[in-house]
Parts: sequence; C-alpha cells; structure tokens
Amino acid sequence: MKKLILNFLLVLLISIVSINIFAADFSTQIRRVSELYDNMEYEKCLKQISELEGYKFSMKKEELIEIFKYKAFIYILSDRKALAESVIKDIYELDPSFTLSPSISPKLREPFARIKKGLKKEEKAESNARVIEAKPVDNLKTGSNLTTLQKAEVKREENFFKKNIIPLSLTGGGLLLFVPGLVVRLNAASDASDYRSKLEKAPRDELGNIIGITKEEAKSKQNDIDSKVMIGNTLIILGSSAIVGGAASYFILPALKKKDSGKVSLYYDGREFLLSGSLEF
Repeated sequence: MKKLILNFLLVLLISIVSINIFAADFSTQIRRVSELYDNMEYEKCLKQISELEGYKFSMKKEELIEIFKYKAFIYILSDRKALAESVIKDIYELDPSFTLSPSISPKLREPFARIKKGLKKEEKAESNARVIEAKPVDNLKTGSNLTTLQKAEVKREENFFKKNIIPLSLTGGGLLLFVPGLVVRLNAASDASDYRSKLEKAPRDELGNIIGITKEEAKSKQNDIDSKVMIGNTLIILGSSAIVGGAASYFILPALKKKDSGKVSLYYDGREFLLSGSLEF
C-alpha cells in the first residue's frame, strides 16, 4: 500500500512539475522571439511565434500580447498590411488600453494608433440606439401614434478562452485526473501479470503448494494490486466525468445565453387596442 501511494504521488508530482516547467518555458521562448527580431531574422521569428501560438490557451494575456506585438512589427516592416491589421486588432481585443513605448519607431506606432482610433469609432457607433419602426399593415386604418423604439445591443466577440473558461477548466481538470488514473491502472495490470507469472514459475511441493511464498505474502500482494485498481478506476471515472461535463457545457452554456429579445408594441388609432409580441434582434 505504501508503494502504491508513493507511485501515485510520483505521477502527480511529475504532472505538476511538467506543467510548471512548460509554463516557465514560455518566458524563455518569448525571449528567443525578441532576440530573433532584434537580429532581423524575421522568418525564424515568425516560425517561433507560430509554434508558441499552438499553446495560446495556456499562455498569459501579457505573453500573448508580447508575441503578437512582434508579429505585427514584422508584418508592418514587410508591408503585409492586412495581416498586420488583423494581428493588431487581436492585441486590442486582449487589451483595449494597450500602448506602445514612445521609443518605438513612428513607422511601427502609426498602424497601432490608426487601428485603435478606428476601433473606438466602431464601439461608439455600436453603443448608439438603433431605431426599429413597426410599419402598419395595409388593410388597417392607422392613426398617427404608431411607433416603436428598441435599442439593439451589439456584442463584441469574446476571447475564446474567456468565453469557454468553464468547459476548458472542466476538461483540463478531467485530464489531470484521467491521466494519472490510467497510469495507476496500467501499473496494477502490470503488477498482476508479473506476479501471476512468478506464481506459475515458482516451485511446488508434492501437494501442489508453492514453495517460498507464504499465504500472508500472497494476500498482501493481492491487496496491493486491488488498491491500485480501485484508485486507478476512481481517478479514471472522475476524470472522464469532468471531460464529458466540459464537452457538454461547451454546447449547453451558449444556448442558455441566447434568451435576450426585443419587445415591440403597436398602438392602433388611439383606441384601447394593443398588440404586443417579441422580436429577436
């Protein structure tokens, strides 16, 4: 049992250390991006950035902005305007207040300033009320007071990680349980196979009893294997449940958010006649 607990703790420790080492590697790789940019090795720099983007959901916002900044610089310097604008917009989506250092070349600062100004105009336009007028039906004699005002709220797309923080957290937590559980379960199967092989090869006396292995030793070994199986199965079940829950919430949560609607009221010819309904915008 003591060996089982040590094995489990070892697997868990390796998982945690691996995650921390990988997270620490981001700063090293980002420094490499900066060095390649300073040395004007732009294609190598873009390749390094592309590799880092594969782990963008594990990176901090500041780290993402840093690599996007160098990516935008390279696109600006190589006159790839459309690509530069797309990356700059990604930066301002992560941090609307982002500003470049005054020491940066004006040639690099200008696209950032222009796009930021354009995004502010878009936000201001989106915040204005949109008027929706209900037109009278042809076969009705309408009066002068047929009006409807409704403000339609336009929502900006959220960052994928922020938008799906619950599904991603459940899935990530599930993997942290499932993988060690699978390791423990496989370890139990290996121990059982090895011990069964040992029993088959062990010498026996005239009555068929195994020589050199006591009943207590055999029972202890069996209990050890059973404990591993139980712990492994428990971790696998919990991990699988969390992963399934994460996948389910990815589809269920967005559906729960789509309940906003605009209400339209129609007044006909000043009489006490009211027609109301719901229109989704």
